[in-house]
Amino acid sequence: MPFCIASNWKCKGPLENLVSPQGGRLGRIEKVVMMSISVQKLCKNKGISLLSLAERSGLDLKRLQSIYLGRWTPSPNERERIAQALGTSSDEIAWEHSTPIEHFYGPG
Repeated sequence: MPFCIASNWKCKGPLENLVSPQGGRLGRIEKVVMMSISVQKLCKNKGISLLSLAERSGLDLKRLQSIYLGRWTPSPNERERIAQALGTSSDEIAWEHSTPIEHFYGPG
């Protein structure tokens, strides 16, 4: 389920169920900002362990741990497998790095 930000609107469930403070439904003119959530936060919210996610998705535990920690950006195939294992759409998950990438120069 995506997170919604809209002044004084409540988002519980699918976007089409978005309700205004006056009880009205989302209109065509209204703007809603969708926010994605990380794999780690989604797992915590759903009570799914990393090991369970690895079993459900069929991905290598080490690779999945890197994705979970925001150190690896998964391929489109990996994204779909993870999203399916979490029971959500891959569009609702934040896939970018959360760990800063450092560039090293020289012989190390």
